[in-house]
Amino acid sequence: MIARAEDGTVIHIFEWESSKAVAKAERDEDVQANWARFAKLSDFVAIGDLAEARHPFSGFTAIEP
Repeated sequence: MIARAEDGTVIHIFEWESSKAVAKAERDEDVQANWARFAKLSDFVAIGDLAEARHPFSGFTAIEP
């Protein structure tokens, strides 16, 4: 899911299949290359830094793909 916070922050929400999948991605050169490209264009922020996350049932605006 891709959404937008009130401050304009774009959020990409996904979940990992397992902790093994996370570890595998951390070792995968293609995944690391993609993340490096994302890092050049993005600031990675903690969800808790967004105002909406300070409330139960946070509301974000969905962005259609």
